[in-house]
Amino acid sequence: MLESITPWDAIVLHAIHDAFANPTLDAIMAFFTHIGSAGAVWAAIALVLAARKSTRIWGIGMLVTLAAVGVLGEIALKHLIMRPRPPLFDPALATSVVRIPASPSFPSMHAGSSFAGAAFLTFVPIGLDAPNDAKVRASVRAALRVAPFVLAAVIAFSRLYFTVHFPTDVAAGIVLGVAVGLAGGFATRTVLERREAS
Repeated sequence: MLESITPWDAIVLHAIHDAFANPTLDAIMAFFTHIGSAGAVWAAIALVLAARKSTRIWGIGMLVTLAAVGVLGEIALKHLIMRPRPPLFDPALATSVVRIPASPSFPSMHAGSSFAGAAFLTFVPIGLDAPNDAKVRASVRAALRVAPFVLAAVIAFSRLYFTVHFPTDVAAGIVLGVAVGLAGGFATRTVLERREAS
């Protein structure tokens, strides 16, 4: 099935490269693709949560969630499907800015870990001491809920920008990440509710 989609994926990648590629964006996207490697930025957030007593269980739950999405995507799906990277399908898609990863292409684990982290964070309570205005607090809370998804989207897009993933790789990573992230968040919340009830 993926073989029939791949030529269309390649067309989209060429269009993205032709529309956006420039030295300034190269540097910006390199930063985002770097912090998304192995879910680094999300693991860092999880460790910050785990370091605080009030959010320790959330931090541990997030680390477990990131590990779970890594096992499912990086170890299971990638090596089950074994899809080649875009530059191996079309050498014209090769870029000198980032190296071509040795692992298979499907799914994108930059997208998977990023959206798992973002989805998980929707469960984590946001405590705000200030400002006192309820509308402002609501706006800040909304922004803090949206921000992880914006970061996840930029990290995922960086993989298309550098043509190291096909669009369907990224889409699959997003679906996988959201599913695992929601499951992890729900499971962690359930654990906390049971601890509080006991």
